[in-house]
Amino acid sequence: MTRNKMTRSHKAMLFPTRTMAGLAVLWLVLAGNGQAASMTASAWQSHWGGGDQELDEGRIRPGVAAFDFTGQTPLTFIKSITFTMTMFDGDTVWGEFDYRNLVLFLDQIQTPVWLNGFPDETLKTVTNRADVSPAVGDALMVALADGWIGAAMGQARINGHNRLEIPSGYLAILTFSDTTAVPEPGSMCLAGVGAATALAWKTRRRKQRS
Repeated sequence: MTRNKMTRSHKAMLFPTRTMAGLAVLWLVLAGNGQAASMTASAWQSHWGGGDQELDEGRIRPGVAAFDFTGQTPLTFIKSITFTMTMFDGDTVWGEFDYRNLVLFLDQIQTPVWLNGFPDETLKTVTNRADVSPAVGDALMVALADGWIGAAMGQARINGHNRLEIPSGYLAILTFSDTTAVPEPGSMCLAGVGAATALAWKTRRRKQRS
């Protein structure tokens, strides 16, 4: 009888062990097929601002930064952008008049990276990221052919005067990635299956002990 109990217990433990091992193998296969790659460069911000600075709709303010990616392994494609910069009095936090209005341009290509999160009358460094469409990704790949790309800021809509300032003496950081900023459904599903398996195993063990 003791042997039967040990056998049943052993089999009960085999189920989650085999399941988790199978998930681990599947994860490795998916990771091997879609290994993430990225390119990152930093540059000193160029100063502009102070006083009333009016940006017309679509107008680009030059001189945020120029980034040197030469010598880095080029990406096959670009799916997402991450951009870090420092700004004073941006008024781009939720509820402010420039929220979802200031946008990142790269070599005059409008990206979906909104420069949000910069408060009123405050100097702050903020990181924003966004996924890009295939068309924008292709355009950025062409712009990066020489290894250099310039970053600038523009307005998505006419919004009157803006007193924001981009101060010099701060590093801006630009990263291109061949994976999306939001986890892909396959990865999220795999994580969910793993969590459900672990929960089922714990529940089964508790029932056996009681």
